[in-house]
Amino acid sequence: MFKFRNKKIDHKKKQFRNLVNLGLQIYKENPNALQAYINGLARKVQYQRFVDYAMSDMHAAPHNRQEDFFGRFFNKNAEYELLERLRSDPPEQMIDLSTDTVIAEPWHHGRFISCMETIGEPENPWKEHKTNHLGFTFLPSKITWIGGGNHSITTGILKNTGTFQTTEVYDLSKIFDSIYSDGIFFWNKDAKERISQVIFLEFAAIYEIERQVRRVQ
Repeated sequence: MFKFRNKKIDHKKKQFRNLVNLGLQIYKENPNALQAYINGLARKVQYQRFVDYAMSDMHAAPHNRQEDFFGRFFNKNAEYELLERLRSDPPEQMIDLSTDTVIAEPWHHGRFISCMETIGEPENPWKEHKTNHLGFTFLPSKITWIGGGNHSITTGILKNTGTFQTTEVYDLSKIFDSIYSDGIFFWNKDAKERISQVIFLEFAAIYEIERQVRRVQ
């Protein structure tokens, strides 16, 4: 059993290294192409979340959390403190649903159908509603999690239309010197302790690519 578990971990670490190394090679040849590669990794999660919803029962409670970028924290206080450290100034980002990676999670089939029927059509273009649309954006990758307006924002994503402004922005570069990932965990380099367990290999790879790129700039 332990041998099988070790092989599984080794395989995941190899996949992680492959994702990171390919991104670094792309950056070396053409730095401007790196964001497209990062978007490609993140959109796997973006569209898998949508497909999971589409296969679910009529009404499934959403579990979309911006903290999922770092996975399962071992200490909830550390999770809160980390996100507070990452807050960006200025705290706004304009998000384009046709080009930026936005991770939304609709949960009500009736609301989603209604949005798809009416929103984003010539007679009813997609519009931002500041009291409903809430996003959490991570820089420098500019990946945004949705905390409100999941159905209309998913409609905008699928129809490639719409822009809105997020006011919850986190700058990951603030912790590049102290936190790294091996594809299984995120680690505190100075304390030599695990911070969280990776959920999405793609996000861990994105973080590590950007961290290593920043070191050589």
